[in-house]
Amino acid sequence: MEPRWHILAAAEIARASDASTWYGGAATVCARLGRACLGARGRVARDGGEPLFTGTLRRTAVDGAIVAATALNHGRLRVAPIVALGTRWTHSELVGVPVALSADDVGLRAEVAATVGWAFARHWSLLAEIAGTAGPTPGGRGNTRPSFFTLAGPFPEDPIPRPPTADLHFALGIELAP
Repeated sequence: MEPRWHILAAAEIARASDASTWYGGAATVCARLGRACLGARGRVARDGGEPLFTGTLRRTAVDGAIVAATALNHGRLRVAPIVALGTRWTHSELVGVPVALSADDVGLRAEVAATVGWAFARHWSLLAEIAGTAGPTPGGRGNTRPSFFTLAGPFPEDPIPRPPTADLHFALGIELAP
């Protein structure tokens, strides 16, 4: 009999469309409804920090999504295609001498993933997942500042790069299916 609930936790690494590398984790909970498993996924990631001419760019992203999955089982092995739709909030901080600027972006995200799991105990599985997410570039930030001049040179109105529009994730984790 297929378990009613699936709870997944994973550590992730991602490569984004702007060539940045992100590290973080994700948690997913879904309930079985027939052949489908419907639920929610949360993800938190931080990029490694990118040096720019005007300072160092550091970003943190938080995702929330509704997920739908199904599973193909063969003994202890499980393959689960997943689709998700949600939003991502990205906080960007540009730190340079003598100023520090920040910006927040919110946008829609769609995700397609494939998870492979191996059951090592009755309710526990080890997981590997590959996923791709994409979404439109967010519009106006609402917190742009007038351009100004510093000792490092002129700062444009919005010196903080926009968040990436797409990324490719690889995750390793564990699943509990009580």
